[in-house]
Amino acid sequence: MKTTKIILALGLFLLITACITNNSYSQKFYKSHKSTFFHIERYADELGLSDEQLTTLKEKRSVTEKQSIELNSQIQIANLELRELLDSENPKIDEIKKKIEQIGKLKSDLSFTKVKGQLEFKSVLTSEQLKKLKVLKKERMKPHRQRGRRFRK
Repeated sequence: MKTTKIILALGLFLLITACITNNSYSQKFYKSHKSTFFHIERYADELGLSDEQLTTLKEKRSVTEKQSIELNSQIQIANLELRELLDSENPKIDEIKKKIEQIGKLKSDLSFTKVKGQLEFKSVLTSEQLKKLKVLKKERMKPHRQRGRRFRK
């Protein structure tokens, strides 16, 4: 019975360590590859955005970024707390499970915040501006796609 608990705790520890490591890599990727929403100034002239649209988009971006930063910090704190639970002398499986569920909920909230921000971004643009944006994004991504093809051969 004691051996089973130790093996279960060790397995859970390894799984959580893998999840934490994976999360830090995905956060770094997200920070370096932000959506159009975060780079709206690049597209403003080409899309013909009005001053009012640009101001609204900047405000929405600011709100979304603040919420994302707050959720990311809560996730990091919860991951530290989870590590502390796992490092304790007698890890309690119920507490560990609750912490993992809390982290999952925070990650879900973060994803929803990003999606909501993108939908709000699109709601400010006209249908013509959205079509134009799609074309502009494809044009700007061409060099990246061509560069990636070199390595696939």
